[in-house]
Amino acid sequence: MLDNDKIVKSNSLINARYQMELSEHRLMLVAIVKTRGTNKGFDKENPVEIAAKEYAEFFNIAPDNVYSMMKEAQDKLKRRTFDYSEVYKGKYTEHVSEPIFIRSSYVDSLGLIRLSFSPSIRPLISELEGKFTEYELMQIKELTSQYAIRLYELLIQWRTVGKVQEIPLDDFRLKLGVGKKDYERFYDLEKRVIDVAINQVKKHTDIKNIKMEKHKNGRVIRGISFTFTASFKKERDVISEIPLSQENSKIILNDKQANLFASMIAKNVCDCIEGFGYLNNIVDSNQNEKLLAKKIENDFKNGDVDQYEKALILCGFIDHSYKKKAKSTEQEIGEKPLVSQDVPITKPKNTRTKKSTEKTSIKSIETPSISDVFITEEKRIEKNTYDIPSHVMERYIINGGTMTEAELIACAKEEKKPSVSFVMREIGVLIEKKKQNK
Repeated sequence: MLDNDKIVKSNSLINARYQMELSEHRLMLVAIVKTRGTNKGFDKENPVEIAAKEYAEFFNIAPDNVYSMMKEAQDKLKRRTFDYSEVYKGKYTEHVSEPIFIRSSYVDSLGLIRLSFSPSIRPLISELEGKFTEYELMQIKELTSQYAIRLYELLIQWRTVGKVQEIPLDDFRLKLGVGKKDYERFYDLEKRVIDVAINQVKKHTDIKNIKMEKHKNGRVIRGISFTFTASFKKERDVISEIPLSQENSKIILNDKQANLFASMIAKNVCDCIEGFGYLNNIVDSNQNEKLLAKKIENDFKNGDVDQYEKALILCGFIDHSYKKKAKSTEQEIGEKPLVSQDVPITKPKNTRTKKSTEKTSIKSIETPSISDVFITEEKRIEKNTYDIPSHVMERYIINGGTMTEAELIACAKEEKKPSVSFVMREIGVLIEKKKQNK
């Protein structure tokens, strides 16, 4: 029965930090499967039920001791938590620990384990939208290392890409569920955990050709990344849900873009440029600019792009990877967000003057050439692509700017800066003058 069932998890849960032994992990995954298509497993009165016989047959475990093993696992599961971070009061990092189950019990006479997930887990395994990963339970049935199961999940969410960007070593240990005092030397971690997990995943799952790359600062290993290939038995087995950077994410960046725009955003945040202040809730503006740029670049490479969308557009990034049909929309200053949530910003059709106060209306979206997805600064100069988005021009005029669009572009070219960065700097200066005059 369980052979054809699928695990569905939010990417937030896959990337969360928690520790589990093999039997606990297996029991939790079977419980997730049991919730699909039912209302069971989400309150104390209606738990999912896992029979020892079914569990033993699926995982090929001798029936003599399987029930005692399951009882021990459920006893540990009721104390397990998963840890993650979120923003508190708009600017503080809150470290959250949530219980995975609110109820666990067993019935000796029936050889039955009964489990109910906590309310905080429900949206991460049920009624999911957008950022989730799906795989068949049978893929992990032969894995005998808890680390192999976690590695498989970390890789499978990137199956359509075949690459996992660099993960800081400490973060990787936590995601894999390795204890703080376990395998402290990387040599031991690699030989006893990573290599074992890689070999099991390659042998028993649909992920093959796994290669790990070590990233170092001098002689110290700071992080690791992976490349791999994923095989698909049938077209229906292809996972439609892709990690954050691919599915339902409005912006996709390649490595060159990630480096360039991370540097631009970091500079604007550190310079307190108008429009970038909202990032103070996400990053530390007091951090060294280079370190901040590296942090943002790592976020981009790990798929955490959506929160930087507004900043990317203000820096002149134009994303042409949209698959959605463009929709007409109208954007009014002061009434709607600076950046549209549904459509990319097009270049202004008319040059604004200093007396212009009319509202900007975006009537249609043109689909640019794919070859223009990434334009280097040199090519911007060569192709005269220093266009200023209309919403940025409006902000400049509203704050008292007197230069025309053409004059702003000329100044940007003279300083060899992207026009949007130049204009945002000018807006910041105008706002400071207003404050001083008050």
